[in-house]
Amino acid sequence: MMVMNKQNIEMPEPDRCEIFIASLGEAAHVEAFKLADCLRKYSIIAACDENDRGLKAQMKYADKIGAKYSMVLGDDEIASQKAVLKNMKTGEKKEIDLSKNFVEQYVCLSTEQEDFTF
Repeated sequence: MMVMNKQNIEMPEPDRCEIFIASLGEAAHVEAFKLADCLRKYSIIAACDENDRGLKAQMKYADKIGAKYSMVLGDDEIASQKAVLKNMKTGEKKEIDLSKNFVEQYVCLSTEQEDFTF
């Protein structure tokens, strides 16, 4: 870092988390890791709880790491194969299907409200 500073090289900003997948229960925890892995295969920065925290602590962590979106998985979401994708900035919520084309749905839902002004 000192060498970079002496050479006037700016430190790049770390990539911001796109989506944090919170989980409640063992089945949801496993599914959260599967979905996060699927998203990462498409270079989408996804995170999920690795410390068995409660839901409130997971959501605080999502906010702390600057996640753009969050999604909570529990028994009901696993059974219905549907979850709610929440925009962390605006609070807007959209339903997402977990069973098919999850990555495509996520990309569509997460980009439809972005400002594309140049």
